[in-house]
Amino acid sequence: MLRLRHAATALVFAAAVAACGAAAAPAPTAAPTAGPTAAPTATTALVATPAPSGPLVTVVLRGGHCAAATCEQTVTIEQGGRVHIAAKPPNELGIVGVVDLLALQSAIVGTDFTALRTHRFTGECPVNYDGQEMVLTFATPKGDEQLAACETQLDPTWPVLAALAKALEPIWPLPEPPK
Repeated sequence: MLRLRHAATALVFAAAVAACGAAAAPAPTAAPTAGPTAAPTATTALVATPAPSGPLVTVVLRGGHCAAATCEQTVTIEQGGRVHIAAKPPNELGIVGVVDLLALQSAIVGTDFTALRTHRFTGECPVNYDGQEMVLTFATPKGDEQLAACETQLDPTWPVLAALAKALEPIWPLPEPPK
């Protein structure tokens, strides 16, 4: 930004000198280093880089019986660390700390979700006896990945689940998956 201001100041100064009748400077012989087709530099790379937005992880607890209908609760961790419940406001729960958020993001990127889904759940789904199923959706660079507790035997020691539990621990305790 500072370099842009200096360039603008120099341009205004050059125009003022030319308007006063001063001799024009000889044209530069070197090719320009910046222009519409030039590669981004360290200075331009910092400009207008939007922060990621949207959910990083969504935890849905569904099933069971509530007074009106089937129970469901959705807790979302946004890309920036904000944690909230998908319900009528006030629905803010807190903010995941930077270290825990970075660890969670790293664990998500490093997880082979296809391999995790090979661990099939063989027990009885809690929704069959007034319990709740946990469904986790993770935003990955390749798209959303989902792990449903009644389909996949979730292991809390998997790095992605351990990082999720640690990130949520001071805000909202992650329920234990069914066994």
